[in-house]
Amino acid sequence: MKRVLFVLAALLIGIGSVSAKKRKEVKNDLVGVWQQVNTSPYTKGQYRPILKIIDKDGTFSTMFIYQNQMLGRVTQKGTFKVQNDSVYTETIKQHMFPHIVGDKVTIKFRFADKKNAPPSDPEFAKDILLLDLSNGAREMWVRISDREIAK
Repeated sequence: MKRVLFVLAALLIGIGSVSAKKRKEVKNDLVGVWQQVNTSPYTKGQYRPILKIIDKDGTFSTMFIYQNQMLGRVTQKGTFKVQNDSVYTETIKQHMFPHIVGDKVTIKFRFADKKNAPPSDPEFAKDILLLDLSNGAREMWVRISDREIAK
């Protein structure tokens, strides 16, 4: 009986650590600087002047970059928590519309399929983030470095 309990305990601990490791890997995949891409059929593929920075410390911010200027505006800040390999939650701590502060937004996410990536770089798919927000909005973001910001 002790052996059975010991084996069950070991299995539960093992499953928990694998699950935590998977959440950490997903969180690391989300970390970075992202630029929003227009998904309208009329302007599909155009970069929008909106950046999202997801940091490894569990915080995020979104900002708008004004055209033809070196100025921008932080539109929101908050924290995020990965729920599983396809859902995370953002908690709004600061927003340009104060009535949104405190809201929790559940976001379904996925990375682009490798079949949609350029043949020369199949790993590029991890650099395209597709989001379905709880309010029904859909967004597409492309990972960039601060040197690649399209204006």
